[in-house]
Amino acid sequence: MLQISAQWVRLKPFLNLFWKTFPENPINAIRFFPKLVRDEISDHGFVLFVCGQKVLEDALEASQGIGLKPFLVLGTLRGFILKKDFLPRSEDIDFGLLSEDFQKKHLIKEILLKKGYKHCIDDAWQLQLVHPKFPDLVIDFFHVYKKNGCMVISGLTDDHKMLTSCYFPPETFYEFCMVDFRLRKVLIPSDPEKFLSVHYGEEWKNPQRKFHYRYERKNMKIEAISPDNPEIREKV
Repeated sequence: MLQISAQWVRLKPFLNLFWKTFPENPINAIRFFPKLVRDEISDHGFVLFVCGQKVLEDALEASQGIGLKPFLVLGTLRGFILKKDFLPRSEDIDFGLLSEDFQKKHLIKEILLKKGYKHCIDDAWQLQLVHPKFPDLVIDFFHVYKKNGCMVISGLTDDHKMLTSCYFPPETFYEFCMVDFRLRKVLIPSDPEKFLSVHYGEEWKNPQRKFHYRYERKNMKIEAISPDNPEIREKV
């Protein structure tokens, strides 16, 4: 009896998450539940695998539908190259937008807000929107811009006290190619392995390796402290 109780205690949070996500995509909830129980995917990863298809479609329809050209970057690009899917410990979907397109991010925001998404971040470097039902499932659109002869992806730390930037060789974003990702057509940098090696180092090839999204970056530089300082804006 004690063994059954212990098993129930262990499974209860998994079952709660299962039933919460089941209405969104019953097939995927059933498909990935055993992986969740075996700790092959994280709680956040389970939500992404179950609900991520619809989120991906919403993001692409919102951006591609108005003529923009989003492309996979960061963890989502890494997942595509390694698994042709999301990574098991991921919790978001990462897109890049070149400056010309990022200037129109307000249009993406308007479309997704009408679909029930909630605005979380909207600044010079990033647009982030949160899933209507799962606050840990987010869509990120990062500004990829030119600076000092490089292409750069920047962002504020969670406490909003530090601006960090990741620098890439300019040729990383010279060309893009179209790929099939979760039944959708989406762009990626034409040399994705170079992007990933510059950003993560050679450890990017280990699918179980989870990198801190702000601090574990090989090409990261701290640009400024205190976002209240107007000099931060001048650095971009």
